[in-house]
Parts: sequence; structure tokens; C-alpha cells
Amino acid sequence: MNWKIVLSIITTVITLLAFGVPYGYEVLDERYQQAHDPIRIDNIKKIADVIFAYDEKVGHPPLSDLVKKQNKPFMVLIGHSSAEEDSFAELKALNKGAYFINSNQFEQILRKGLQQKIRLPRDPQKQATYAPNVYIYFIGETQFCVAAHLYNETDISEPYEWTGGTFHSHALCYAPKK
Repeated sequence: MNWKIVLSIITTVITLLAFGVPYGYEVLDERYQQAHDPIRIDNIKKIADVIFAYDEKVGHPPLSDLVKKQNKPFMVLIGHSSAEEDSFAELKALNKGAYFINSNQFEQILRKGLQQKIRLPRDPQKQATYAPNVYIYFIGETQFCVAAHLYNETDISEPYEWTGGTFHSHALCYAPKK
């Protein structure tokens, strides 16, 4: 057996793996992100449905009474943990100068108003790799929005730069009933 040929084959295989594995990971991750975008859109619709149910039962959207009292908007980040939500709440790109409460506090408010157990959906991706994997409920004086961060553009999304990539904020916004 010619050891030079064997060594050449081994070197070629290692080289192909060194360049092929990262490319394969990138392709698989892109497909993974794209597959989760429809789930994210569906989840923010579900969160909006809970907010509408609260509005219908209580007479105003959740936290709108505090917006009027504090004269400042409120934001809820709906993530996988309070620690994750707190860390994202400190980012200026998400904060927007609003008061912040975490999703556990928000679910308690919803539970009290709707008089039923509430568990809001979370992003299907457990660990953020690129865009923040939290949903946002933002309420000001004239509207409330429920938003997700998507990998792909939609007809209503807004692109933004995050850690070197372009992502898309997909928000459903509504005017509260008077």
C-alpha cells in the first residue's frame, strides 16, 4: 500500500470536512430559522387574541390603565426566562424608553382579568443565536403592538441590523377601543 496516497486521501477528506461542515451548518441553520418564522407569526396572533379577550372582558387592553397613570408606555418581553427578558429589556434597540414588566407579571395580570390560567406562547427557539427570540407586547396611549423577530421579510415587517445580520420586526398593531 502506498502511504503517500493514503495520506493524500486523508488530507483531502479533512480539508473537505473543514470547509464543508461550516457551510452545511449555515445552510441547515437558515432552513431552521425559516421554518420557525410561520410559528412566530402564529404565536403573536395568539398573544393578540388573549389581549383582545382581556380588552373585551375588562374594558381596556392590559396595562393601558398604567400607561395613562404613568404617562409612559409599557413593554412586556415574552421570553423563555425572566433573566433572558431582563437582559433584553436593557438593550436600547428594544427598550424604547418604556416601563418594563416581565412575562410572569404580565401573565398574572391576564390571569386576574380573564379569571383563567394563562400561559403565553414562547419563541420555538430556546437559545438565541442571531435575532432576539422574545415576543414583545408594547402599549402606548394610542396603540398596542405584538411583535416577533423574523429571519425572513414579510409584507408588513421592518428590517433591522442585529449582530451583523439583517432581521425583520413583524408587528401587529391595533388601536385600543375608547
